[in-house]
Amino acid sequence: MSKEFSFMFHECNTSDVLELLKENWQLYSRWIDGAHMKWQSPDFLTSSAKLKKTLGSCIVQSARGPLPLCETVLPKIDSELDEGGCIPAVEISDPSHHDWRLLAHFGVIINANVDFHLRCLTAMAKDPNPDVNKVAYLYENIQSVYQGNENHIRYVAARPNRISEVLT
Repeated sequence: MSKEFSFMFHECNTSDVLELLKENWQLYSRWIDGAHMKWQSPDFLTSSAKLKKTLGSCIVQSARGPLPLCETVLPKIDSELDEGGCIPAVEISDPSHHDWRLLAHFGVIINANVDFHLRCLTAMAKDPNPDVNKVAYLYENIQSVYQGNENHIRYVAARPNRISEVLT
């Protein structure tokens, strides 16, 4: 990542920087999403992976406060969870715009799937008094997709944080 782009992430409103990325995705995507191009070398792929990881680790504003981009979700995925800042929704303009799907390259969850619900539950586990109704709602959603995702759910639940307390 260039020094200039890194500077923008540190000094500018992150929603503005992400908007710049979205508006110029045609230019930037060849460094991020160009794996289908024939000219790609192993060095390029390694560099692209490093760039994705670097961008994903940039601190952005979310409904829960500053977080690495890779720990966030798109807003408006689940209206039941959007209110109250309990989920790590990245702050962006017009979150329902289809072009924001590009953020998936950097670890942002863009769909209501098991990863979305687990990420939200993990974020809520950090609250001293999580909303019990929202936790129950997340459990119901996780339970509904448990079959086929058992190992993934166990892995996330075993992580050392307060999630084990929320899970019990």
